[in-house]
Amino acid sequence: MKLTKYMKFDAAHQLPNYDGLCARPHGHTYKVKVDIEVRRLQKDYPFVIDFVDLKKVIEKYDHTNLNEFIDIPTAENIVVEIWNDINKKLIEHDLYHTLEIELWETETASITYDGNPAL
Repeated sequence: MKLTKYMKFDAAHQLPNYDGLCARPHGHTYKVKVDIEVRRLQKDYPFVIDFVDLKKVIEKYDHTNLNEFIDIPTAENIVVEIWNDINKKLIEHDLYHTLEIELWETETASITYDGNPAL
């Protein structure tokens, strides 16, 4: 069984030690695609994940300055942080799962993370 959910959030950030426009404070409307696949549901938790839980994870980022809780808030680091937050929720419900997050920083630029560390 596979769940896909799209969400958006608005946030500001700046890239420290970066030589370019992104060194200045600026904002984005980020789009997030969450794909979760499970083999089977638990009897006491009849969801892949509760949409309310997903919304709460994304609300953590909405209308914030990402530099306040991510040292270098590149799209790469933001997507890993979101993946970790959602993965914790899945582990709480003891679900064997795969999780993939795609994060768009702009309409034409996205990054995808599935939990595997970069090579």
